[in-house]
Amino acid sequence: MEGTLRWILYGVLALCLVADVVVPPEHRYFFWDRIPGFNAFYGFSAAVIIIIVAELLAGTGLRQDEDFYE
Repeated sequence: MEGTLRWILYGVLALCLVADVVVPPEHRYFFWDRIPGFNAFYGFSAAVIIIIVAELLAGTGLRQDEDFYE
């Protein structure tokens, strides 16, 4: 099941990238709006950075010992 869901999500990501290239936006205000797939790359990299920062914060003492409340 996990492998099937992963491939479905990869397919949706591919469709979003193709749609970003094929269907041009009506208004392009910034220079990065002209780069195909930039929004997908920006969102993916932001999610990766959030995960890395969360792991770093968890390793620096935000976690409590298992017997913290005992």
